[in-house]
Amino acid sequence: MLKVFVNFTISLFLFAFPLFSAEIILQNGDVLISEIEEDTTEFLVLKWNPDKLKIPQSEILSIDKNISGKTQYYPSSQVYLKDGSLLQGVISQETTTHTTIKTSLGFIRLDNSKIRNISKKSGTTLEKFIYKPHSSNTLLGVFGNFQKISPEVGGNNQLSFARAVGLFIEPEAFQRNENSRFGILSEYLSTGNRNSEELSFYNTSIYHNFHWNLQENWDFYFLLGGGISYTRFVSSEASSASINGNIFGQVGIQTTFNKYFIRVGYKLNSVIERKDNLLIHGLEISIGHTL
Repeated sequence: MLKVFVNFTISLFLFAFPLFSAEIILQNGDVLISEIEEDTTEFLVLKWNPDKLKIPQSEILSIDKNISGKTQYYPSSQVYLKDGSLLQGVISQETTTHTTIKTSLGFIRLDNSKIRNISKKSGTTLEKFIYKPHSSNTLLGVFGNFQKISPEVGGNNQLSFARAVGLFIEPEAFQRNENSRFGILSEYLSTGNRNSEELSFYNTSIYHNFHWNLQENWDFYFLLGGGISYTRFVSSEASSASINGNIFGQVGIQTTFNKYFIRVGYKLNSVIERKDNLLIHGLEISIGHTL
């Protein structure tokens, strides 16, 4: 029993903390210093706040586990010598008389009089290695909107606007890929009582959420779905109710902060009745939380 407990404790410790940090030299000469979170025969996963880097082993020239330190990135430079040779590596020191460059073979100190030109890389080449591991991301939210009804109904066409509240969920299991997922929503729309007349809808729909990243914490999204609508009209003289088809689309912008998100979009509902179709459209605001 004690042996099992010790082994479990050691495993937990190794899982909770990175194994080590190291210096990684890429095939293009760039140098990184970072904590290694996973090392396999196919790739290397590095801690790179706020993300991670997943680098194929084929892109790595060498790994030196004897060098550690804070997370750093040193872009490589190309040094062209007057004798026609070329050196590639990270420039570690430049003076008026000498230049020191770190290559895969070690540090080389050059007399500036022997250097014809130095080409320094601008920016970073790490974007293609950015890796965001899968995590639980079921989305749950509420929304409200104010919409116009077309064509207008009721006496004197007074039932022309409706307010709505609703609830939606986009389960992690319904996620198809990084840019699309399915969701389910329920909403209640009502015109309110206008001179003893009221039109209301209770809609339940399944929808497909397509979304594309615009910049950090900002996404463009497009929802397309359909379901059933329980439609009810009440007046002082009579009342009626029916179950109809419902399709809707919505486009908008989503912003996220921590585990919360806000969506602002324009929504178009079409309630398909036997004799006619009702178009209900307007602005919608949603707020939700990632579970």
